[in-house]
Amino acid sequence: MTYSISKAAMLNITSYLYLFVASLATTPILIKSLGLSSFSAYALSLGVLALASSIDLGLSRSVVYYLAKSNSSREKKAILASSLVFHAILGFTFATLGLFWFSKYLSLLIFLTFIVSHYQTYHEATGNFSMVNLRSFVIGTTNTIIAAYLATLGFGVDLILLSLSLATVLTIFILSSSSPRYSLRDVNRVSLKILLVYGLKLQLGKLVNAIQSQYPKLIFASTPIALTIYSLSSSLIAKAAGAVTQIAIAFFPYSITSSNSAKHRKYYAYTQISLFLLGVLATTTYSFYGESLLYWWLKDEIIVNHLHSFLLTYRYYGLLLVLTPLASTVLDSHNRSATSSLYALYALLIELSVALYALPRYGVLSIAYGSLISLLVMVPVLLYTTQKSVLPDDN
Repeated sequence: MTYSISKAAMLNITSYLYLFVASLATTPILIKSLGLSSFSAYALSLGVLALASSIDLGLSRSVVYYLAKSNSSREKKAILASSLVFHAILGFTFATLGLFWFSKYLSLLIFLTFIVSHYQTYHEATGNFSMVNLRSFVIGTTNTIIAAYLATLGFGVDLILLSLSLATVLTIFILSSSSPRYSLRDVNRVSLKILLVYGLKLQLGKLVNAIQSQYPKLIFASTPIALTIYSLSSSLIAKAAGAVTQIAIAFFPYSITSSNSAKHRKYYAYTQISLFLLGVLATTTYSFYGESLLYWWLKDEIIVNHLHSFLLTYRYYGLLLVLTPLASTVLDSHNRSATSSLYALYALLIELSVALYALPRYGVLSIAYGSLISLLVMVPVLLYTTQKSVLPDDN
């Protein structure tokens, strides 16, 4: 590849750490300014957005995959034009559903999110992660700092969602202005077919991951305290594991073209070991300082008591979760996305079975138990399968 993986990963992690800190700083402000009921409604809106945008038929990663493999300018234009058509159709479809079931503000944001995802693919495929992270910075800042500021001024969820739409429009303008020029005349059947075939293999895994992170919000939608506890916990774990996802995103284009090299295998092994050790350190540290940090952060005894009880179990889920993004990325780069999708499906089925069985007795804690048990079963399977791909038998 023509770019540095370490530089790309550091750019991604730096951007993510900024958003992590911004989220930590603004979440208490949002809870206090919006109130528990409105904050839970805002969390639910973002959950619906995440779920809708996950049903992209796997196109985003499919576009990155084929752009990274292509050396033809004409072929790249066909891929990008086909991607725009697919993303626009999907965005319009889910925006229409959002208009009927939710609000016009969320509907607009859903459509724009699909469009910005299209424009991001070119920069991701070429390793231009400064532009990729521009999206995270602009939209992430709006979702945290600007959202908190608007809430303190007395504005509600609708205006915050509108501000996110405006930030997304700005991001689309910037990303599109630095992308190659192409038109709908560049679309052809071959590009449409290859994107769809590869993408559908990825779709199951992506949809399953979205359902896994969002279904508890739907279960607890009528219980603001439970929804808030789960939203805060999942946000903390997701943001902690998110740095790993940023490494995986940077690794994907490189892994496509260098999957059989010794350097590739060594990078994968060392990174996984380092991530696990960092996870052990974070999990152990929480035992000593976690509750005090939660009080310092949220300054609400009721929320902190519930949140701490949940995290005492859920933190081990986070420890196992950090091992999955890079492994799944390697499988995808080996054109074994169906395998990673099936892994995600089996993990979700185990989690749902345990969570729903335990729900009447343990309430929101049932989600923590289900999540942890599912990864205890499936992470060894994923790591073994990936190891066989990354380190194939030379014989």
